[in-house]
Amino acid sequence: MGCITKHYLNEFTILGVWKIEEDLKTLLESVVLDNGDKKKYKAFASTSRKLEFLSVRALLAELLGKDARIVYNKNNKPFLKDGSRFISISHSNKLTAILMSSNEKVGIDLEYMSTNIGKIAFKFLNRREKITKDPENRRYHLYLHWCAKEFSL
Repeated sequence: MGCITKHYLNEFTILGVWKIEEDLKTLLESVVLDNGDKKKYKAFASTSRKLEFLSVRALLAELLGKDARIVYNKNNKPFLKDGSRFISISHSNKLTAILMSSNEKVGIDLEYMSTNIGKIAFKFLNRREKITKDPENRRYHLYLHWCAKEFSL
């Protein structure tokens, strides 16, 4: 499928979302990987992780052109090689998203809302935090806490 949205949020900020429906061969043929990308790609064991990695590069090319490159700092945080924009990348359940801004730090987080989040809530909530008892909204509230805390890390 490829890029399903390319949206300019303002004069500085662009959001792109890619729906991963391609196989590895198709995505590999659609991107140009430099030596650093090839090394990183080969290190991934799972097909899903390889698809995510390639879809990020395909989406970046769609948003900024085929010469745009992502590099990583020592903490594995992504940056654009030319330093022209701040970038945030997320992927979850066959979707990849990139949010970029030329004037401020940005963050994006895709989360597939499975029913299992309640089982791991103890890992990201403390006893003082209140989550609704309403079964209709409980899962949604748990995901709000999860995503907010992920950005604060």
